[in-house]
Amino acid sequence: MEQSPRRTAGIEDVARQAGVSRTTVSQALNGKGRVSAVTRLRVEQTARALGYRGNAIARRLASGVRGGVLALHVAARDSPTVVWDVEYFTILMSAAATAALSHGYWLTLAPGSATEDMWDSLPTDGVIIVDPLINDPLVRAFEDRDVPVVTVGRSSLELNGRRGWVDNDHNSGTRAMLKHLRDQGAGSIALITGPEMNSYTLDTRNAYKDWAEEQGAEPRSYIAGSGLSEEAGYETTAKMFADGWRPDAIYATVDRLALGSLHAIKDHRLSVPEDILLSSLSDSQSARFARPPLTALDLHPELVGRRAAEMLIALVEGRRLHSRHRLISAQVVPRRSTEAPS
Repeated sequence: MEQSPRRTAGIEDVARQAGVSRTTVSQALNGKGRVSAVTRLRVEQTARALGYRGNAIARRLASGVRGGVLALHVAARDSPTVVWDVEYFTILMSAAATAALSHGYWLTLAPGSATEDMWDSLPTDGVIIVDPLINDPLVRAFEDRDVPVVTVGRSSLELNGRRGWVDNDHNSGTRAMLKHLRDQGAGSIALITGPEMNSYTLDTRNAYKDWAEEQGAEPRSYIAGSGLSEEAGYETTAKMFADGWRPDAIYATVDRLALGSLHAIKDHRLSVPEDILLSSLSDSQSARFARPPLTALDLHPELVGRRAAEMLIALVEGRRLHSRHRLISAQVVPRRSTEAPS
């Protein structure tokens, strides 16, 4: 009978077998930290017995040798195609790659399906993680290995000396969009977000809730449970109408959600902007060429990608940074979808 291939041992296996933490395993195998000689020997023996290959990134960094390669990972675990469907991501990646090359580094895109063990063998000096979860295990895994990481978006995990973040000011951006919709005559505004528990989603939800309460309005937000696709936007908007509520305006956190919402509005014999104003948090060519063109926030993805790559390279090279966090503003780009009815 054919046997299934044996799974390669990972750092969790070594830690569990040796009775220590992941951090201790990393420090023991890379010659860092305050690890006793007895513990270090036990970890080394356990790693050899389990056939643990070690981490290529951490080994090279520990020896002071850089490979000139960075990796970028978009944390869209439940929607693997979203990377190519959302213009924001493609512009960000292109800008980060260009910035990396200008500093003598290649930037490679790691697949969303990459497991922690796969990351162990990737020959990269540092990693950009886009839209990490609030408590992202991949961020913690790299911190355990003392590998430089810059996140686009914030993780609630405490920053260590080799991590930073670049993010948009989604609180101010959301408030600016809601004010724009209110100024255009919208009394009731619905929010549609994706299901992801990342910082931009939570920032938008919180800003929307606070703004609505300040205005004396009822905050009504909907979560697109099936991801960030047009289909999800359509289904969520249809559910909103089925619940018996027709808002004056809808604000969606991704352009594809807004485009799906647009189709649902039309299928319910309503018009944008005559019956409902519609806007998106992220801009794209699809949003610009929609009928009508969609109002959106300009998140400056080119600037975000460039700043993330520059910060990561500074961390890889051990250069001093004035700040390890960078907040980038967003501006409302008004289009036909939010023009006040005449």
